[in-house]
Amino acid sequence: MASTHDQLEAGGWAGAAWWVIVFTALTVLFIKYVICIILEAIWWKPMRIVRKMQSQGIKARPYQLLGGDFPEMMKLVKAAQSETMTTISHDIVPRILPCLGPWCASLGTSHVFWQGTAAPTLTVMDPEMVKDIMSTKSSCFHRASLEKKVLLEFIGKNILTIEDDEWTHHRRIINSTFNIEKLKGMLGAMVTSTDKMIKRWATVDQLQEDSCFEVEVCEEFYKLAMDIFSRTSFGNAHKQSKKFGRFQVELKKLVMSPSHLVWTIVIPGYRILPTPNNRHINRIKRNMNRILDEIIRVRLQRAESGKLRDYGNDLLGCLLYESEAGDHETKGRKKLSINDVIHECHALLFAGHDSTANLLTWTIMLLSLHPQWQERARKEVLEICNGKPIDDEKLRGFKILTMILQEVLRLYPAVADLTRVAVKNTTIQGWSIPEGLQVWVPILQIHRDPEQWGADALEFRPDRFAGGVSKACKNSHSYIPFSCGQRTCVGQTFAMMEAKVALSMILQRFSFQLSSKYKHGPTTKGALHPEFGMPVIFHKLTSFENKD
Repeated sequence: MASTHDQLEAGGWAGAAWWVIVFTALTVLFIKYVICIILEAIWWKPMRIVRKMQSQGIKARPYQLLGGDFPEMMKLVKAAQSETMTTISHDIVPRILPCLGPWCASLGTSHVFWQGTAAPTLTVMDPEMVKDIMSTKSSCFHRASLEKKVLLEFIGKNILTIEDDEWTHHRRIINSTFNIEKLKGMLGAMVTSTDKMIKRWATVDQLQEDSCFEVEVCEEFYKLAMDIFSRTSFGNAHKQSKKFGRFQVELKKLVMSPSHLVWTIVIPGYRILPTPNNRHINRIKRNMNRILDEIIRVRLQRAESGKLRDYGNDLLGCLLYESEAGDHETKGRKKLSINDVIHECHALLFAGHDSTANLLTWTIMLLSLHPQWQERARKEVLEICNGKPIDDEKLRGFKILTMILQEVLRLYPAVADLTRVAVKNTTIQGWSIPEGLQVWVPILQIHRDPEQWGADALEFRPDRFAGGVSKACKNSHSYIPFSCGQRTCVGQTFAMMEAKVALSMILQRFSFQLSSKYKHGPTTKGALHPEFGMPVIFHKLTSFENKD
């Protein structure tokens, strides 16, 4: 009996030991597999990509595993922007993109740097390569992972963060809301908002003795852009939507702060950690969505009760029509969900609000510095308007004002750069681009390239656009303030119309000059804007003093 028991016990231990050996072996294999996946993602694949580019004669910066070159880039930006600009110069690339000059000097115009961990990035400044990336072969390039990660956290899943067929579907819908006939219908709201701003300035004017007054135009144009967006997007609910806009401004400051960006890059999944900053971000997003939910609920109720036809003609109405009443089944298209509508509203406010406000701000600065162009623009506006209300036909007649805005967008575009990532192996201008390589397009530098724009590339010269963009530079893809190709900004016509309305109404009533308090310090946190604001002195024109 004892012998049989000992045999059974020995056999049991042998079986258990066998399972331990198997489990240990499987665990080791699994750990090795995970390690290989991690190494493939953060070392082997990035280094293969770099070697591929080096084999074509392109130099690369050494790889820093933790964050790549991003920490150094942030240090360079901080150092450059800590220095005060003693003169108003348009040579702002060393301030906004301080890494570009030194790296181009040591590595060549086209070189590879690391825009984060495992993010090899090719610098692209050749306009024909830009054309391939943004137009000819745009299906091979998607928005870069870092940029997409930040935007997803900020504004959710929408036209700015989706790709391929889903993007095409959303883009078709958004395009329909910005067709020329609908834009004409928004003109009245633009005039109303601008008139409201000018009347607010008149209240300030009445407090002065010499018919001149100082305005912080950066703040004023942000309010104006928000008011116009609210009226054209949400109609009667524009007061509620302004609160939504204020929340988005606060959210942007948190998401785009340097510390948050660095941690997002260095620590995968950082944005889901319950840090105080992340909790604050999530709280603001809930408040924003609650506001939009309420606006949408009221709009749907009014449409169902027959008080509103087709959900309204504003942006929200167009999106809700596609969500609730569009003929999708027969055309094989997927309906927009209410959540899609909410996220598209986030995207359109984010993309349009800052851009227009900053375009107006930089235009006022440049016209203050160049009074001869201010007078030429005023003369054109007075001749065309002749004391009558602004309409679409008059806007189309503003040739000089259009040239001025184009030149402002050249020198001070909405964004300083953009990044895309190759999602498949491709070639651009004879270069082999492997899947996973990012491409970085420094718009600010391309807009100042003397080879494309001439020796006066750093000067404000609106007349270079007298013959259109094609005559202003050697290659039209050297001018991309609204991007280009399929991804051209859907709201560019809206933004230009908004800017023309505001400027034409201001020019008819005021002349202006920069205040002595103004300090030139362009900076970028999403959009290119004045770091220290822009105080401007306005003088009421005699013709309007007589009318008042």
